[in-house]
Amino acid sequence: MLAVWRKLVPLRDAAPAGTFPAMEAVRPVHRLAGSRVGLVGFGALGQAVARKLAGFDVEIVAADPQVPSEVFASHGVSKVDLDELIESSDTVSIHTSLNPATFHLIGADEIRRMKPGAIVINTARGGVVDQAHLVRALRSGHLGGAGLDVLEKEPPDPDDELLRLPNVIVTPHVGAYSEEAIAMLQERAASAVVDVLSGIRPPHLADAGVWERRRG
Repeated sequence: MLAVWRKLVPLRDAAPAGTFPAMEAVRPVHRLAGSRVGLVGFGALGQAVARKLAGFDVEIVAADPQVPSEVFASHGVSKVDLDELIESSDTVSIHTSLNPATFHLIGADEIRRMKPGAIVINTARGGVVDQAHLVRALRSGHLGGAGLDVLEKEPPDPDDELLRLPNVIVTPHVGAYSEEAIAMLQERAASAVVDVLSGIRPPHLADAGVWERRRG
């Protein structure tokens, strides 16, 4: 998010051999502090992002109809509907799963209604965002930039225009990777299996109803 806001990639590319570009070459650059960040999805990942953003002096709002209001309040986050989030956020950061209901959740209309210069961050699943319309909005200058760890097609075609846009940072679906994170996931998966076999409700269920429907 910070790298997109501060235009670090074009700044890096514009400073060869110890020369530095005039500010006019990269203007405008805005600070993250004082802006509104909208989180699409406020499950465990969205909540973790909110905690990390707490020290950046931003206003955080989130949209997630599945999460109780008291969870938002406990993180100091305002609960809003998706329409308000889309229209009022300086950064739209996506943290929801991909399913039939969320496919192209951020589509042509949502992108059109985003604030001029808004930033889109997607570390969830590529299909949540209509990539073709995202590219058009980035190319036209309606959106200020995008930070993407996921794409609709992975790996992308080498000639995909998205890879050449100067206001886009693309990483190859490795945003969650670290040696420690992999070890933690393996430990949690094993622990969840032990819990189920022991008759203990595991802490993270994609479908909570499964536990109530289990056989004795």
